[in-house]
Amino acid sequence: MQGCNETPKPTTTPLWVLKTTYPVVAIHNLDHEFIGASCLDGFLLIKKDSINFTRHVPITGRTLGGIWLDGHYLYYGSSDHFFHCIDIDRQTLQWEYPTLLPNEALPVTDERNMYGGSRDHTLYAIDKFSGVLKWKFQTQGPIYAQPLLCDSLLIIGSWDTHLYALLRGTGQKVWEFAAQSGIDQTPLVIGHTLWFSNYDYHVYGVDLRTGELKNHFSASNAFEFNGALWQHTLIFSGIDRRLYFLDLLADQLQVKGTSPIAISTSPLVWDHCLFTGHYDGSLYWWQLPSMSRTLLYCFSDRVIALSSDGRFLWAGSADHTLACFTLDNIIFNK
Repeated sequence: MQGCNETPKPTTTPLWVLKTTYPVVAIHNLDHEFIGASCLDGFLLIKKDSINFTRHVPITGRTLGGIWLDGHYLYYGSSDHFFHCIDIDRQTLQWEYPTLLPNEALPVTDERNMYGGSRDHTLYAIDKFSGVLKWKFQTQGPIYAQPLLCDSLLIIGSWDTHLYALLRGTGQKVWEFAAQSGIDQTPLVIGHTLWFSNYDYHVYGVDLRTGELKNHFSASNAFEFNGALWQHTLIFSGIDRRLYFLDLLADQLQVKGTSPIAISTSPLVWDHCLFTGHYDGSLYWWQLPSMSRTLLYCFSDRVIALSSDGRFLWAGSADHTLACFTLDNIIFNK
């Protein structure tokens, strides 16, 4: 795909740019010093202010949904029909667990287990130390979403159009909620409400405790990615290039901006800054609440992942590039 060719000139020079063997599919803000980047062939540990301190941890298989870091161990599902655990220090395989089909969802861990969904319609709870199966839960469709841990519950969406709440300890179903199309997003939790947008042109607010529908908003187009919270407002991007603002106090969904090309990432909000990556490789900054738009940077292919810690902004592209920007430069060089 040809990169962005917008008339405005990019306004920001990256602090650093790292070329990777494969595209970065997820970026993880680890601590004050380091970020992690999930690639198809491994996990990158990168010092935030310099790519001179970069460590590559190779993995077995190819990860499509990203890699979860827990202490000194990496957990991920792979295209080779396995879940894997890798010891970072020894760079050795700790365990692997077989599935019937490839695994494209990012897993999550708690103090004892790893939880991961698979294209074989199953959510697996696996002992994160031994790789022994604890329990599994069968849905009627592939699972592409990362599980969400909420107290004693585990929330998972399936392509069978349902959102499920399970007991973490046993996998017993507590409730299920039916949308109108497949769910491949991880909901946002605000209070006792789970919020998610969907391909069926709707935004849902579901009661975390009961699974009952609390709020339901219709939009003019489908939603491909999850949203972001800014103050009392949820921000979603539609396939129609519009940015939808859901005011949680007024219970009102409005269009507040339109991007020049379709958005290819979940919106990222930090303070009064909204960042969006696009299918043509453009990276934009929107100032909140005015929604004035600035072209920050142009990659040569679509933007896949965004992350920020309030000091830096990181963006990964399908052109095998990971770029780091300083937020102060973005804000003051407009």
